[in-house]
Amino acid sequence: MTTEPRYFLFKTGVYNVSDLLRYMPVDIIPVNCNDDEVLTKFIEDYKVTVVSLPSVVYWIPEERKVTDPDGSERIVQPHWAVYTFDEQHVPWSWSQAPY
Repeated sequence: MTTEPRYFLFKTGVYNVSDLLRYMPVDIIPVNCNDDEVLTKFIEDYKVTVVSLPSVVYWIPEERKVTDPDGSERIVQPHWAVYTFDEQHVPWSWSQAPY
């Protein structure tokens, strides 16, 4: 089974990014987005929406059924997903990530 990489998108000097980098799992690839062109290219290449940094981009490999707020159901195909570390839950930790 092939596992897609996970990417940690960050800008230095934001909250406790240095701690997240220090304790980052070894299978996550750091992407420094201090240069906005790096972030723009990443977004274009992976076709994701990044609302804020720091964020982790990871692959959801299976098709799944989701329920929308209006109660309707739909099938979601495999895709790249983005988890943004929530400002309301500082200090952040890797245990907060949903994967």
